[in-house]
Amino acid sequence: MTCCLPLTAQTQGLLDYEKLKKIKRGALFVNVSRAEIAPVPGLKKCLEEGLLGGLALDVYESEGALADYLRHGHGRLDASGRAVWDLRHDSRVLLTPHNAFNTEEALYRKVRQSIDSALMFLEKKKFPWPLPEGPEA
Repeated sequence: MTCCLPLTAQTQGLLDYEKLKKIKRGALFVNVSRAEIAPVPGLKKCLEEGLLGGLALDVYESEGALADYLRHGHGRLDASGRAVWDLRHDSRVLLTPHNAFNTEEALYRKVRQSIDSALMFLEKKKFPWPLPEGPEA
């Protein structure tokens, strides 16, 4: 199961323990979107109970506090950070940084898109990818 949802009011906490415990036993769970959609304490519980066969994360709640704790060994971790800390040596868990956007190619594309967006706005007074309207914007 792969979580690729955007974080909205409807998706926050959507994949909590109660929902995840209904998936096929031994499933693999990969979250590459936002940690708030599938809280790590629930994922950890599913892993401990054998409901999940493996877990891969590259997104984390409270990333700043977690990064400080991992780098310096001090600071305060919330429940999500503590769950990540507890899972760091579990052989069924893969934890990676969410930084695919930092490749040379991705950075070039971001620069190119920014330039194209600015040029389009100057010429047509609109952006190529307008923001959605409404409460989810």
